[in-house]
Amino acid sequence: MAGIFYNEVVFFIGLTVFVILGLFPPPAWATQPHICPEGLYAHLLAHIAFGAALLYMLYRSRGLPGGGDRAWLYLRLSLVFFLLWNFDAFTVHLLERHLSLNTYYYSSALEAEIPGPVNWKHLLYYVTRFDHLFCVPAMYFLWQSLREFTRGKHVFG
Repeated sequence: MAGIFYNEVVFFIGLTVFVILGLFPPPAWATQPHICPEGLYAHLLAHIAFGAALLYMLYRSRGLPGGGDRAWLYLRLSLVFFLLWNFDAFTVHLLERHLSLNTYYYSSALEAEIPGPVNWKHLLYYVTRFDHLFCVPAMYFLWQSLREFTRGKHVFG
């Protein structure tokens, strides 16, 4: 009897905290600025480590016994797209160091303009900010590979 009462109290406290946090949420920003150099350096090192891990996984996945399977193909495609996304994000971080903090002028909530004069760094920064063109296919192919792995018997080296 005491165990049931304890579970109800814990559930009630957890639900109360969840509701209070839901009613008064802190601001959630879409991007994380790396103002201090230490944060940016650690972040760039993480990109390098992630890229090395992706390259290693691509290398190792070539020689696996079931490597020609559809699930492995999807997994390798996701690794390639994650690698492209990682390189793109790394490039954006480096360009942010060379461009002004006021690269974009926001005329409204949905519109942003690059003030002139525009040079090749501004254009490259603009193009590389579309990193979702690599990240979304990477997640899609990862999802497809996991789906294929759960459907059948696959050989794991």
